[in-house]
Amino acid sequence: MAMNMAMGMAGRTQRRHRQSSLSHVRKAFSSADVLRTGLIALAGILAVVLTLQVSLAGVYRLVRPAVALKVAPYDATARAKLAEQLLASKSRDAVQDARDLAIDALRRDPLQPAAVRVLAQANASLDAVAGSRTLDLMLQSQRLSKRDLKTQMWLVDYYSRGGNSDAMLQHVDIALRTSETARTGVFALLDAATFDPSMREALLRVLSKRPNWVSAFASFEVLYGTNLDFAVRAARLLLDPRKDEDRLSYAILLQRLADQHRYELAWRVYTDPALGFRPGPLATVRNGDFETPEDSSRFDWSYSEEPDLWASKEGLADHGVVLRLAASNGRSGEVARQILHLSPGPYQLFARIGDVPSAKFERPEFRIECAPGSGTGVLLSYRPNDGAVPRQAVQESFVVPPNCTFQRLSINIAGEGAQKDLLPWVDDVSIRAR
Repeated sequence: MAMNMAMGMAGRTQRRHRQSSLSHVRKAFSSADVLRTGLIALAGILAVVLTLQVSLAGVYRLVRPAVALKVAPYDATARAKLAEQLLASKSRDAVQDARDLAIDALRRDPLQPAAVRVLAQANASLDAVAGSRTLDLMLQSQRLSKRDLKTQMWLVDYYSRGGNSDAMLQHVDIALRTSETARTGVFALLDAATFDPSMREALLRVLSKRPNWVSAFASFEVLYGTNLDFAVRAARLLLDPRKDEDRLSYAILLQRLADQHRYELAWRVYTDPALGFRPGPLATVRNGDFETPEDSSRFDWSYSEEPDLWASKEGLADHGVVLRLAASNGRSGEVARQILHLSPGPYQLFARIGDVPSAKFERPEFRIECAPGSGTGVLLSYRPNDGAVPRQAVQESFVVPPNCTFQRLSINIAGEGAQKDLLPWVDDVSIRAR
C-alpha cells in the first residue's frame, strides 16, 4: 500500500512538471506570435508609407518638383525637373544650382535625359567656351530618350543656325513623330522656314516619305500657311482631290488664294486637269444657268445669305432654275458674285431677268470690274430702265483692258420696307467675245 502511495505521488509530480513545461512553451509561442504580428504590421505600415511617398512624388515631380522632393528627397526625376525650372530664371546663382541638381540627379539615375539636357544648358550659360561639349551632352540626352521634346527642339535650333537643313529636319521629324501636342508650334516654325529655298526643298523631300504627321501638316498649310506657293506644292504632294476631305482642303486653299488676290496661282490649281477640281467645261461665266451645284471656289457663284439681303436658287414651272434676289429694310449690295478670267478685248454680257420691280433702284444691277489686286476700273454697270416688262433680255457691251487680268462679276439689289411678295430673278448669265 505504501508502494502504491509513493507511485501515486511520483505520477502527480511528473504531471505537474509536464504542465509547467507546457505552460512555458505556450508563453514562448505567444511572445513569438506577438513579435511576428508586430513585425508584419510594421512592414505593412512601412509599405504604405513608401507607396504613399512614391505616389506623391509621382504626382508632383513634374508639376511641383520642390513639393515632391520634400516627400521623396532622392527622387531623380523631381531633381531634374526642379533643375529645369531653376535654369529658366537665368540668374547665375540659379543656373549654378540647376547644374548641381542635374549632376546629383544623374548620380542617382544616369538615365535621366532631362538632367543631361539641363547640365548641357547650364554649362553653356556658365562657360562661354562650352561649345562642342554642349552638343555632345544634347546628343547624349537624345540617345537616352527621343521623347524629350526640349532636347529635340534645342537640336532643331542648333542645326537651323548652322544652316544644316537635313539635320534640322531629322530632329523636327523625331519631335513630330513623338509629340502630337508640339505640332502646332513646330508647324509654324516649318512654315516660316519654307521661305528659304534650301529648307523648302529639304522639307518637300521629307514630306515625300509621308511620315505620320503629314496629314496634319497639310491641313495646317491649307488653313494657316503664310507661304501660299509652298502650300500649293504641299497640297499637290499630299492631298488627293478624289477624297472628300482632301477636296474640301483644296476648296479652302483656293478661297485663300483668291482672297489674297493670288488669282493666277488659284486659276492654275482650279483648271489643272490632273487635279480634276473644276467640274464641267471651261466657260467665261461658270454655272450661268444656275442649274448645277456650285464648286465652292471663287471662280463659281458665291451668294449672300443675310436676313435682309440674299440670293437663292428657285425652280420656276415655265423656266427652270433661276436665281431669286431679295433686299429689304433699306439694305442694298451684292447678293451674287464670281471671279472671271477674260483676256483683254471687247465682250458682251447676256442675261435674262424676271419679275422686274417698278422702282428703278430696286431692279437688279449687273456689275463687272477689275478684281481687287488685278487692275482697277469698273468695266460695266447695268440696271434695266424699263420696269413695265416683267421679263427682259439683257445684252450689254464692255471692254477688258490689258492691265485687268482677272475680273469680278456681281449682281446687286436694293430694297425699301418689308420684303416684297414678288422678288426679281436672273438667269442664263453669259459673256461672249465680240
